[in-house]
Amino acid sequence: MPFTLPLFINYPSSSDMTKDERQTLAKERITWRGDLSDDCSADWAGLLLRAEWMEKKWWWWCVYDMQDVNEEQIDSSNNYNMRWSS
Repeated sequence: MPFTLPLFINYPSSSDMTKDERQTLAKERITWRGDLSDDCSADWAGLLLRAEWMEKKWWWWCVYDMQDVNEEQIDSSNNYNMRWSS
């Protein structure tokens, strides 16, 4: 069975968030939305976190920097030679 994640208050990202604000928000719990057993996302400290349960076998995940004007991808499970399971 896929893992489940706790739900907490969500903090929207903002393009003019300061470094101090980001560090403060990074200490807060992550608020996930969507189906936590299949496809979910969360806004957290200026980042967008995404996860998707692929072929009922492993997790694909990605982290985007929402502070960057191009919303650049920071890291992804595609960058690793391993599967992420729960």
